[in-house]
Amino acid sequence: MTYFISGFVPTFFIVLLALVASAETSPISEPPGALPNSRVDSLFSAWNRPDAPGCALGVIQNGKLVYQRGYGRANLEHDVAISPSTVFYIASASKQFTAASILLLAGQGKLSLDDSVNKYLPELPPYDPPVAIRHLIHHTSGIDDYLELFGLSGQRLDDVHSEEEILELLARRKSLSFRPGEYFLYSNSGYFLLGVIVKRASGKSLAQFAEEQIFKPLGMNHSQFHDSRTRLVKNRAQGYFSGKDGEFRNYLTQFDRVGDGGLMTTVEDLFRWDQALEQGTLAGKDFTAALLAPGQLNNGQTLSYASGLMINPYHSLQTISHGGSFIGFRSELLRFPEKRLSVICLCNHSAIDATKLAKSVAVLYLDQESSSIESPTPASPVETVEQLSLSEIDLNAVFREPTTGSIWRFSVVDGGLTASVDGEAFGLKSTGSNRFRSLDAPVDLDLEFQRLSPGQPCVLQLSVEGQAPVRLDAVKATLLSPDQITEFAGNYHSPELQAVYQLFVHAEKLFLRVKNRSDVEAFPILPDLFRVEGKDLSFSRDSENRITGFVLNSGRIRSLRFTKEGAD
Repeated sequence: MTYFISGFVPTFFIVLLALVASAETSPISEPPGALPNSRVDSLFSAWNRPDAPGCALGVIQNGKLVYQRGYGRANLEHDVAISPSTVFYIASASKQFTAASILLLAGQGKLSLDDSVNKYLPELPPYDPPVAIRHLIHHTSGIDDYLELFGLSGQRLDDVHSEEEILELLARRKSLSFRPGEYFLYSNSGYFLLGVIVKRASGKSLAQFAEEQIFKPLGMNHSQFHDSRTRLVKNRAQGYFSGKDGEFRNYLTQFDRVGDGGLMTTVEDLFRWDQALEQGTLAGKDFTAALLAPGQLNNGQTLSYASGLMINPYHSLQTISHGGSFIGFRSELLRFPEKRLSVICLCNHSAIDATKLAKSVAVLYLDQESSSIESPTPASPVETVEQLSLSEIDLNAVFREPTTGSIWRFSVVDGGLTASVDGEAFGLKSTGSNRFRSLDAPVDLDLEFQRLSPGQPCVLQLSVEGQAPVRLDAVKATLLSPDQITEFAGNYHSPELQAVYQLFVHAEKLFLRVKNRSDVEAFPILPDLFRVEGKDLSFSRDSENRITGFVLNSGRIRSLRFTKEGAD
């Protein structure tokens, strides 16, 4: 569902530059103090058409839904317009409702957040040390993301996947990616498992429990966890993507798993949820405080992730938010509690960046106040010895992100600098000497090229959404001879995935073939380390220097082992 650094967003970097430009340059048409509704509408102009998908928007200010509107079409085939009552699939933004269900059960004494998951899920391996329910809530369990495991195994999300099949897949992974509580690594498996735990602890499905305990009490009459692909949903939006020809296409899927996603809801219902959290009308203020309490690692470090909600600074203000992206839908629920401002943005095309739109809308409303937000300048952690110009940046350099292994490359396109991250490209604009900011990436990125001492390769400082920078060092890509490349060819098997990966040589390059996937090139980065579409393949050798297999690491998967067929 949602995917963000650490682990860069691997789905769409396609955000219309017109939307960004309108957020920055649209003239003020309202008198001072008036609601900026026409400027808000201009942000959605690219999608406010009778022949395109679009978005439903809700703006909540001081406890009132001060602006609500639909842009574009909920269903292109039947020419149904989007309205605030249109029902959208909100993907990972559903997680807060799954977490709320768990916290309600804890308050009722039907489970404890410190319970081992094996108490409710005995089919999973007996983890040692145990994985607790709170580890699932805060993405600190070490259990691999099942959606990524499906993708790695060559399975299609278009197919029907039962709850039992997903549990079996997770049970085959006998080890965790890390000791529970040691790290934060976003995993949809945790929230899928929480949904199963709700059923086993309460005797009711997550859909039934949430309906009785959350939606009905709050008057969210058009909200449901959609756990049956055959169930009718009135006023439902269709999800879309664009084909290579630019034509809008239906995103058709049989996927109906819930917990990590699966909620269908409306702007009007999410207004009621927003107010319930602000006023504490669902199970009291203590429940809301528990939902917003950040998780902690074993070392005491406080996370920015609470219970299905992220708590982060945006410029000078605190935000409470969660977005979602799946099967042709994009969503963002964004709150500025200090300002009593919330923005709900629900969209039905995979290329619409609901998060950026929600933030742009929020800025327009916040700019009405004298304490309008200011854009911070990312701090440079090291003093730059040399000032670099664009012509001095080594465009042949390859930079490697230390946590995810993502490979960053740069090129000049139409006179401007373009970044490419594991094959996904986005433009950059200069913000000063050596510094650049993303134009059309799904999150705000600030980059600074630095040379720490004369004559040394430059390094890249990367800051995400104004957070502390991460240093990326340049790596010299390994050059392999045709004979060396041939060494890596062969079939590799993973018993945990029950999948075979075929590596083969074509035109003196190494390619990977996986069932139901297009062949992709594997790029050598270091000796015995290849990068393939956001995945690291780290090869192992025996005492006679023969390749015996590899370990796969990706954004949400750690240490998945493959054995080469024919190796002893």
